[in-house]
Amino acid sequence: MKKMNDDLRIAGEMYFDKEAVPQNASKSSVALKTESGAMNASIELRIVVNEALTITEATQLTIGVYHGDSSDAVSTKIAEVVVPAGTVAAKTRLLTLVLPSTAKAYTAVVMESDDVAAAGSIDAYPVHVPR
Repeated sequence: MKKMNDDLRIAGEMYFDKEAVPQNASKSSVALKTESGAMNASIELRIVVNEALTITEATQLTIGVYHGDSSDAVSTKIAEVVVPAGTVAAKTRLLTLVLPSTAKAYTAVVMESDDVAAAGSIDAYPVHVPR
């Protein structure tokens, strides 16, 4: 177990760990097996600012949560958060999502930015919530 952002979670399960936001590009996380029906818990996905984000005016950072049947076919979006221009403080939670029971076996997180000077980093990880 590892304590992160006041969450107790299983060590090693991370979509992004202190991952720098992309500059005018997109960045995909690893796909994690998150079949909640196979465990005695719900899975909550959390996306938290690690190092303060700075997004310049007239641009944005979009973070999407995707799912699919295999680790190389994670392409259906199930949630999205848009971070507008400005500054977001470290430890700010951007998204908390209980994965729906209809979610496929694998999930991944994708960051996209149209800001050439985007700065900061995020953590994205699953938390197992007992039923």
